[in-house]
Amino acid sequence: MVRSQVVPRDVLLNITGASIGRSCVVPLDVVTANVNQHVCILRPGRGLEPEFLHTVLELPRTQHRIRTLAAGGSREGLNFQQVAALPVPDVPPAVQARIVKLREALDRHADGTKELLAARGAWKTTLLGELLTGRRRFPGFGRPGDGAAPPEGWVQQELREVAEVRVSTVDKHSRG
Repeated sequence: MVRSQVVPRDVLLNITGASIGRSCVVPLDVVTANVNQHVCILRPGRGLEPEFLHTVLELPRTQHRIRTLAAGGSREGLNFQQVAALPVPDVPPAVQARIVKLREALDRHADGTKELLAARGAWKTTLLGELLTGRRRFPGFGRPGDGAAPPEGWVQQELREVAEVRVSTVDKHSRG
């Protein structure tokens, strides 16, 4: 299993399946690990920082190329020659380091934005639920059962009055 053994700072690239094109850098604290046939080990030489290679592999144009190459065969996947031929820019190590730092900063910013959007979505879902069930009301709208009239022009209707309701005629029971 020597050929499948990874060492710290190797770059791993998924070459088959739904996660084709995903990559990562092996952390420094990994002691012993191996990969299976779905993962390619990329061991950068001098002058190529693993984090920079990982960044290049994440680029949309590289991902597009990977998907295009993989789609050419009968089974979605990349072979050794296709992986070895992926283009990597020849960039001085100092510039590679700056690019990696910028990518890491952008990743942190994106993660923070995702958290804010998730919190906003949860707040919106909660607020809509409270408004639609009557647990929360805006001033002047009253609460259900408190005798307050609905706002002028508002009438409660049954769904059939405002929408077509269709029920599937498909037999939902499997027959063996």
